[in-house]
Amino acid sequence: MGVGSHHGRKGWLLVMAFVLLGLGACQRAPATTPPPPAIFTATATPPRATPTATPLPPAFAVVQSPDAPPQAVTWAEGTRAWAEVHRWRWLTVPDGESLASVAPFAAIVALPPIPLDQAAEWARRYAPARVLVWSAHAPPNPDALPDNLTVVVTQGLDVPKQVFLAGYATALATTHFRAGMLYSSPPGYAAEFIADLFAQGVHYYCGLCNPAYPPVLHYPLAVEVPPGVKDQATWEESARRLLALGPFEAIFLYGPPEAAWAIPVLKEKGVTLLWAGEPIDGVDVALYADVWAVLDDDWGKAWLAGEVEPIVRAPWQVDVRTPTAFSPGRVRRFELVLQDVLAGFIEPYIEPTPSP
Repeated sequence: MGVGSHHGRKGWLLVMAFVLLGLGACQRAPATTPPPPAIFTATATPPRATPTATPLPPAFAVVQSPDAPPQAVTWAEGTRAWAEVHRWRWLTVPDGESLASVAPFAAIVALPPIPLDQAAEWARRYAPARVLVWSAHAPPNPDALPDNLTVVVTQGLDVPKQVFLAGYATALATTHFRAGMLYSSPPGYAAEFIADLFAQGVHYYCGLCNPAYPPVLHYPLAVEVPPGVKDQATWEESARRLLALGPFEAIFLYGPPEAAWAIPVLKEKGVTLLWAGEPIDGVDVALYADVWAVLDDDWGKAWLAGEVEPIVRAPWQVDVRTPTAFSPGRVRRFELVLQDVLAGFIEPYIEPTPSP
């Protein structure tokens, strides 16, 4: 081999060596750059929102004592729908002491026998809530009542017309005009005034009312039980005092619910017994106002809107419990006089108050 060939081989080997070195350099991992240091930023924790209490919807409260009449309790159940229309809370409480814990109120219904004065106090305390209460008689001074109070008069008519009609009905139930009355005067009325109104009604029917046979007494005869008396013994004894005055054909019993204590004593003499109030056992004729029929759903809507009169009355009606005691003809005759009284064609005479 020549020298030129030797040198050519060496050159070729050098070239190959450089090529291999270049390829090896290309296969090396590239140098890595270290990551930048982590930077931590302090972030403030957002304040936790304080929960706000959802306000209670107004309450429609029915104050229902254990002595509430069953008919009143049944009626009150129907007012649940009145509350649901407005999305109010409908609830019952046993007494006024429980009211404060369930306020606020849209309406309060004070079922009998809760007194008018108590309901008037609630009307003032929880105004402008509507308050409904029942009372046997209209208050003597209705203008003094709170504007948000409504009074349902269970006897329907005002006292003078009521007692006058009671006298007329009692005389109508007799044959020989032997009529009597056992009564307790309503608040604000004198005993003599009530007795005179009853006598006016009796005399409107029968004039002098002289019996056709002895004993000839000056009928009607009456005995008063002092106002506020509720015990059984007093009412029974008063009934005996009335019966001792003379024979009777018909007697009118007028007073609070406790007057019913006198019924068994009066019935011992076989008299026709008339009663001012919803029918109860022992009475033959009941003269009363069906206030529950008046307080229907349409009335309730108007009441909650403040669109009813502050005094609510229903006219008297006759419920004959003993058909032989009050014939259909007598009922028709009484209803004619009742309509005339309501229309103002017949009015009891009221003694004018003398000027001071």
